[in-house]
Amino acid sequence: MGEAGAAALVRLALRALRRDLRGAQFVLIAVAVALAVAALTAVDLVAARVRGALAQQSSQLMAADLALIGNDPLPAGYTHRARNVGLAANDVAKLRSMVSFDEQLELVEIKAAGAGYPLRGELRVAASRDAAPRTARAGPAPGTVWVDTRFLDRFGSGAGDTVIVGELPLRIAGVITNEPDRGGEMFSMAPRLLMNLADLPATGLVLPGSRMRYELLLAGSGEALAAFRTGLELAPGVKLLTPAEARPELRTALDRAGQFLALAALVALVLAGVAILLAADGFAREHVDMVALLRTLGASRGRILALFAIELGALGVLAAGAGCAVGYGVHFALVAILGDWLGATPAPVGFAPLARGLVAGIVALAGFGLPPLWRLRAVPAAAILRRDPGMQGGRLGGLVLGLAVLVVLAPWRSGAWQTTAWALAGFALCLAGLALASFVLLVALAGLRPRAGVYLAAGLATLLRHRARSALQITGLGLGIAALLILGLVRSDLLAQWRASLPANAPDQFLINIQPAEGAAITGFLRGHGVAEPELYPMIRGRLVAIDDRPVDPARYADARTRGLAEREFNLSVATELKPDNRIDAGAWWSAGADPAQFSIETDIARDLGIRLGDTLTYRIAEKTVTARVTSLRHVSWDSMQVNFFVVAPPGLLEPYPATLITSFKLPPADRTLLRDLVKRFPSVTVIDVAAVIGQLRTMMDRAARAIELVFGFTVLAGVVVLLAAVQATQGERIYTAVIWKTFGAERRQLLRAVSVEFVLLSGLAALVASLTAYGAGWAFATRVLKIAYAPDLAILPAGIALAILGVAAAGVYAIRLAWAAPVQSVLRRTG
Repeated sequence: MGEAGAAALVRLALRALRRDLRGAQFVLIAVAVALAVAALTAVDLVAARVRGALAQQSSQLMAADLALIGNDPLPAGYTHRARNVGLAANDVAKLRSMVSFDEQLELVEIKAAGAGYPLRGELRVAASRDAAPRTARAGPAPGTVWVDTRFLDRFGSGAGDTVIVGELPLRIAGVITNEPDRGGEMFSMAPRLLMNLADLPATGLVLPGSRMRYELLLAGSGEALAAFRTGLELAPGVKLLTPAEARPELRTALDRAGQFLALAALVALVLAGVAILLAADGFAREHVDMVALLRTLGASRGRILALFAIELGALGVLAAGAGCAVGYGVHFALVAILGDWLGATPAPVGFAPLARGLVAGIVALAGFGLPPLWRLRAVPAAAILRRDPGMQGGRLGGLVLGLAVLVVLAPWRSGAWQTTAWALAGFALCLAGLALASFVLLVALAGLRPRAGVYLAAGLATLLRHRARSALQITGLGLGIAALLILGLVRSDLLAQWRASLPANAPDQFLINIQPAEGAAITGFLRGHGVAEPELYPMIRGRLVAIDDRPVDPARYADARTRGLAEREFNLSVATELKPDNRIDAGAWWSAGADPAQFSIETDIARDLGIRLGDTLTYRIAEKTVTARVTSLRHVSWDSMQVNFFVVAPPGLLEPYPATLITSFKLPPADRTLLRDLVKRFPSVTVIDVAAVIGQLRTMMDRAARAIELVFGFTVLAGVVVLLAAVQATQGERIYTAVIWKTFGAERRQLLRAVSVEFVLLSGLAALVASLTAYGAGWAFATRVLKIAYAPDLAILPAGIALAILGVAAAGVYAIRLAWAAPVQSVLRRTG
């Protein structure tokens, strides 16, 4: 084919596109592609913004973009290197020390910061406890300190008082209400004192052997940060910290929301593919006469296929482009739902999500739309002389090919490999089950036809006349229904899990360092203030020293976080029963009276440290060692905000070792004096207030839930398109059938009854099989991907089946009303 021939073919394809866009089939294909691309693009854009927001907020938790830390003063070369590449730098020193006020001594956490602190985030300070806070542009001036409210509660001090830090008297000049890099230390123990770094030498606290932590905070552009890290050599004992890990209690909720949104976008893509396949199948049958005519005029099979491929490609570019525009607009609605959590200036996202959505739409259109058009190559020229040229075979093969395209396309588009793998495996099983069940059910229905009434017989006749096409409609419609049901079941389960994890009475106060002798008095005190009976948990400090008699060497762990875990002490505890927010992942929980030499380990920390079920662990506790075997691995819902432990043992193993108690409770809103009175009565007890974290987590979950609902709406719209495509796919035959019935004197209501029976059978069979496969696939996704207990609202299944049957039947009745209005003579003349 020469250039002139190719240009003529393109012009012919574009003219055909303009004509075909006036028909329902091509419009449905275009709408399906646009909806899928809009859902994919919107979810991708929001995910990119959420990742950017997590990076920004993680930087705020460090008060910097990067930090170098060490136990000895950091070499000045790091500061010079940072400033040479355009980074802002600030020095911070941290230590714990006793501070005195009015002959009282208390252990406090001291932070000595340079003048530019903080580099990221917001430091807010009030002139006194009851004054309105302001944003501080720098730390306290030399000779002054800022303290938090816990400091004031411990000492009974206030602004203007003087405290002795080491050998240096310093005046309290402000009360810290928000400290950015303490947000990541949710369970920090001691009161905070912030001082000027220039005053630190005069305190006399920096001595040989002092337990100090030196930090160099860095902030700047991504290019400058990359330049600083390129070729950076760390001195012994110096670590580089990045904000890669956001707050874990928020990350769990956001990860699950992101996985659900990825599933929703994938479901929208699958639904769009099914709609494309069904509509393209109807489009191909409607163009049999045109293909036959082109064959009589000498057009080759390849030229005919190229004509339709160009037309379909042009439609794909237009529809995918429109979908990108819609998705880009909708993502702003999702950003508005997430609110100021994304920040006043959300992170830029670039054009990559738009490009991925565009490519995904065009590839999905090719994968699902070309197989029906490919079958047009087999249409003979003689087909123009008769109806029903016998364009058989390949229908279900087209659906399989389309899903195969998704297997390649979906992981590249989303990057969520586990989510995609489980979802596609579920859809593949649904497809196989639906295809098999559709053929079996059609064979079974054939036996009912001789005994059926007139309307049932008419409906069965239509389904059985073209069994392959009916099987495709049942399978395609069933796959669409199954996808929506899977999403609906998982959505209800996820939202229910969120509501259950943070009930209104979730604890927002933790009490630690309770001595066993104080347990009863603490319980009585809280009861007297209207707090429900708190549960006290023993807490034993121990360091892991051996796994299966092999000494634990932190240096053998490549990850810095894991090395830190291997170096630190763990909080061990004792439990008789498994807590409600824990779930056994491997092994078994102990029974009453079992051998006490057992450990139950949190799954993630076991994986990080290389601990397996059956391993023997040795902990050093107060210069003694205790050894026991790992008999279970537990998943812990840390976002429940309940007291939990990495390591738990049965009663009897840890009793000989020194322990303190920990508890949590919900602070009564009206009782403003409880914490102050508690600190005065039990001065050795440390109070940790996490109310702000609870509020932030609850707000984030509410916003994520609203985003889920909006994206779920996209999939419902895609499901409606599948429904319309299933009905529209056979509209040409419906028109012919209506004309034949009218010719033989039938009334419209008789035809409506027959068609209603047909569509009820079609949708009922599809919905029945889809509901069974959806329940199993929903279980797999909920338990294997989202890691949540699967307790779906089973009312969704019958409701989904009923809505599918009513929707398909209603669309079918409407379609036959339009078919009944077609002129008899023109239809008969057109069909020969």
